[in-house]
Amino acid sequence: MHLRGKVSPGNLSVLTLGWMDANQRSLGFSTMRLPERIWNEWITLAHGAPPPAGARWVGIGIRIEHQTGDDWIEVRDFSLNK
Repeated sequence: MHLRGKVSPGNLSVLTLGWMDANQRSLGFSTMRLPERIWNEWITLAHGAPPPAGARWVGIGIRIEHQTGDDWIEVRDFSLNK
């Protein structure tokens, strides 16, 4: 995915992938916390872990908690590669 924004100290911003099998039963989650930083330009954010065995579906989410007044995040272009 592509991301830009500002993550301040104390802000909790997390990319979460939720994996499911062919019957849409949960196979677990993988998460990646975004570091404290300012990205004025678009960057490519990649999650390098392979999916669990039997994964056929994935849910993608961004959770943001404890934002300060000038924190923000914008994401686009979610994609999956084998």
